[in-house]
Order: sequence, then structure tokens, then C-alpha cells
Amino acid sequence: MADSFKHTMNTFREIDLVSLLKDKVLEVYGALSYADLCGQVKNLQPYSYQNEIEIANPDYYQMEIDVVFDNAKFGPIRILGFIDDGKSLYGSYSRIISPDGNLVSEGGSIKRRGK
Repeated sequence: MADSFKHTMNTFREIDLVSLLKDKVLEVYGALSYADLCGQVKNLQPYSYQNEIEIANPDYYQMEIDVVFDNAKFGPIRILGFIDDGKSLYGSYSRIISPDGNLVSEGGSIKRRGK
């Protein structure tokens, strides 16, 4: 029974990490126009965030978000985020925005180290 509960808790933790990453992507880049996102592509330094707790804390995480052209210059833009809990979980989330500002696709996943 304890193993089943542990698995359920890990699943919630994985969902939480994807949600945290998606929320940060939307907070930082969600309101920007396509033209503004094009300006962000030129940034050589990706957006980085780390919550203000020690790595040993179970709620620790760090993330990095990059903005890149998906195929060709002035084509669709991909906002790509990465998250890591510093222990066993890591993952990514991405959104692709077309030149007319529409959302083309989005998705994310979390993986366990060693699997």
C-alpha cells in the first residue's frame, strides 16, 4: 500500500513541475506579440529562474526558458522551457507561435533520471 501511495505522490509531483514550467512560460512570454518574441530570439542569455529554497528541500526546482525560431528566420517561434528538481525529475515544455500570433502547438513532459 505504501508503494502505491508513493507512486501517486510522485505522479502529482511530475504534474506540478510541468504546471510550474508552463505557468512561468506564460507569465514571462504569454502576453508578448510575435514581433516582441522575435526581439527575444536575439537574447543570448536565456531566462533563468530558481525558487529561493535549498536543493535538499523537496520543493526545490530551477528552470531555463529559451526563445528560438522553430524552422527559419521569421517563421514560427518556439518558446522552450526546461525544469529540473535537482534530484530525480527533469522535463520540458514548449509552445510554438506562428507569425500571425496564433498558437500552433504546445506540450510538455517530465522524466525520471535513470529511466
